[in-house]
Amino acid sequence: MNIRQTKKQSEKKGSFMQTEVKEIGPCKLSIKIKIPPEKVKEKLDEKYQHFLESASVPGFRKGKAPRGFLERKYGKEVNEEVKLDLINSSYEDVLKEKKLNPIAEPDIDHKKIPFDQNKALDFEVTVEVSPEIKLEKYKGIEIKKVVPKVTDAEVNKALEGLRQSRGEVIVQKEPAREGDIVIADQETKMGDQMVGKQENSPLKLTSELRLFNKPAPELVKALTGAKAGDVKEIKVTIPKEHEKPEFRNKPAVLKVSVKEVKSIKLPEVNDAWAKQLNLTDLKHLKEELKKGIMRDKEKEAERAMENDIMEKILKETDFPLPESLVTKGVDYLAQRRRLELHQGGMAEDKIREELEKAKKDSKAQTEKDLKIHFIMEHIIKKEKVYVTDNEITERINQIATQYRKWPQEIKTYYERHNLMGQLRNEIKEEKVRKLLREKAKITD
Repeated sequence: MNIRQTKKQSEKKGSFMQTEVKEIGPCKLSIKIKIPPEKVKEKLDEKYQHFLESASVPGFRKGKAPRGFLERKYGKEVNEEVKLDLINSSYEDVLKEKKLNPIAEPDIDHKKIPFDQNKALDFEVTVEVSPEIKLEKYKGIEIKKVVPKVTDAEVNKALEGLRQSRGEVIVQKEPAREGDIVIADQETKMGDQMVGKQENSPLKLTSELRLFNKPAPELVKALTGAKAGDVKEIKVTIPKEHEKPEFRNKPAVLKVSVKEVKSIKLPEVNDAWAKQLNLTDLKHLKEELKKGIMRDKEKEAERAMENDIMEKILKETDFPLPESLVTKGVDYLAQRRRLELHQGGMAEDKIREELEKAKKDSKAQTEKDLKIHFIMEHIIKKEKVYVTDNEITERINQIATQYRKWPQEIKTYYERHNLMGQLRNEIKEEKVRKLLREKAKITD
């Protein structure tokens, strides 16, 4: 903001309002406003006249109550209304006149502002505004082209993933083998003390099975060969992150009561299976999988180039940020990280240590995200980027398809939670990213 200190007297109905706008910090302004006594009196006269004409005062005909009587009976309320009207209207006038863009409503304690009908109304407001950005170049930025490639290994992995998703789950009487799913109740005890309990846990016997958020080969080994009705016990160590200090790093016993064993019958990878998927043969299936992978990689490549452009813009563009937004962003990241750590079973004192370590990184990430946001807003205004109602409808339809919902259900949800503005901004930012990529100088 280029405002250092300015004073202005604006004529309004024969009186003058004195204003002073002063920069007191990054994106932070002090706005001092002084409304002269004659303007205060004028506003009071208007308020009493309106009150007299519209209100019914007991004991008097409408419009005939003496001013003195009204002042004695309703003076405190009228004075408060006039004070609020003058503060709000004069503040709005300064914003329009100076073309200021506050990021939030100012924190004004009206009760602390004195009011006397025979004196000037004098008050000060502190407000944070959006940063002023000088972005000289954002078109024609040189970046390297990202050329996506699809390997046979990636196609085979996708084929196996599709095969696993089409597997048929069957309850079996045979002992559990590698890859089977064991449905079991679990109890972890330290002596007679219950540490934790879970019922009907699906435990898939693969290297990905985890216990206390760590790989659990000993549990896979214990359950391999188990049948319904079997009870297995293994020795474990309670992790140091456990929420209860008395259990941390202590030996315990995990008791697993097997209730069911399920196997997954996978389809054979051949032409017949491909035909069941409405494709000509296995070769055709692999070609379609390859196309899908390539589409995803092309989107990733576009995103990578857009990120490269934004990184170069950030490197060449520096501006201060509103401190309150940075603080809120850091707090948000901290709360999100706290929730993740808590859900992972980490103890509260360890969570505090982890959050303190991550504070610096959180601040840097918040500042970067905010700068990208303000740069995006700058380009959106400069390029006059807009979103049509048809584009909103199309995006809602896409979201509905993704989550298998009716479009009207998605639209209602967004409207009820005031998310339509956010959705519109997301589409605008996507358009800006696409514009930057299409206008970039891409080299091989």
